[in-house]
Amino acid sequence: NPTAVITGGDSGIGLELVNRLLEAQFHVIIGTRSRDLCSKAIEPYMVGMGRVTILELDLTSFDSVHTFAFKVVLEASEKIDLLINNAGVMNVPYSKTADGFESQCQINYLSPILLTQLLLPSMNPRGSRILFASSSTLYAINNLDTNMPFRSYTHNGLDHYAYSKSCIAHLAQHLSTIVPPDIKVYSYHPGTVRTKLFDHTTLFTFKLFSKLFDFIMLTPKEGSKTPLHLCLCEYLENGSSYWADNRPQTLMPVYVDNKLNDIRQLWEDTLIKLENFKPFYAIVFKWGF
Repeated sequence: NPTAVITGGDSGIGLELVNRLLEAQFHVIIGTRSRDLCSKAIEPYMVGMGRVTILELDLTSFDSVHTFAFKVVLEASEKIDLLINNAGVMNVPYSKTADGFESQCQINYLSPILLTQLLLPSMNPRGSRILFASSSTLYAINNLDTNMPFRSYTHNGLDHYAYSKSCIAHLAQHLSTIVPPDIKVYSYHPGTVRTKLFDHTTLFTFKLFSKLFDFIMLTPKEGSKTPLHLCLCEYLENGSSYWADNRPQTLMPVYVDNKLNDIRQLWEDTLIKLENFKPFYAIVFKWGF
């Protein structure tokens, strides 16, 4: 069976993706903070379908990312066909990870890049795909200050969220130009979907507004359409590596430290932020990035 690796596959869009990949007879390896909760969540989808492996993963810890990647390589009997960096958080109360970064920036941006690099040598060289969950909020920020992951906030964490999602979209596009040609890299906006992602957004805690948003927002099943298209469609339309509504979209230029569209600088700065993680650098050197 083909092998798919997904982070955050225990709820929301991630759970929908797991369900459909199992229907397609994938061996799905799920990275989750709680193996017990994940087992309960996916149990209804386990009858007569593909195979599931559940591994612990904490994206606030680079050590955990490394351990997860090592276990994935052991569990994947063949090369990996799909890597879906789905897990993410939004507007959570400020906290600094043990690695020294604001938590949204590490969970949504730094750890997915790290995981992707660690698993690149295990991707199927004859044809595989790497996906990153982004957001339309990337358009809300036009200057990517590389010091942002070190900055704190008191109440509003949405700027850090938008920053992390813009970084991941632009880095996905950069990565797509430097990996082997048969490994395709995409980022995607799933739409405005009613999931746990909004649990820390104040407006959604009011009953009246919550019911209104339930009515107008997409369901996780509806929100899974674009990433599923990227996962399962044999032939994908050429164009931007950033997708929404099942189509490639224009990724607008941004400034990086006040230099227009200097994504190479963002990439190199990301490597510097991860420089103490030696297994990561071993792979970077192996691939010549």
